Amino acid sequence: MDQEYFQRLEARISELEASVRVLKRLVHHQIPQNCTGVSRDNQLLTVKDVVTLIGLPYHIIYANAKSGDIPSFRIGKRYKFSRKKVLEWFENKFDKAAEVDEFVDKYLQKNLLNG
Repeated sequence: MDQEYFQRLEARISELEASVRVLKRLVHHQIPQNCTGVSRDNQLLTVKDVVTLIGLPYHIIYANAKSGDIPSFRIGKRYKFSRKKVLEWFENKFDKAAEVDEFVDKYLQKNLLNG
């Protein structure tokens, strides 16, 4: 291979390196130093993501979002959910259901024993 080819190749590599340095500077200025990305808990979910995450059907998620029962907000016509808040909401629902089951069991035992 001839010398001219290597010179062009070196020039092109230098241009690419300069472009990479410029891009690094731009990224460095746009992203705060302490920003390490979005944590999994802070992810924004769509209705489809929530259905996949907790296994409830679409109509239940939409109904709870519309009523304000499940923490959500709207961007245009679409609901968005915080992953952390959805999981907390779901755990609280499960805990309340367990409390209701205990109450019903106690009520039935008391009334069955009393006749």
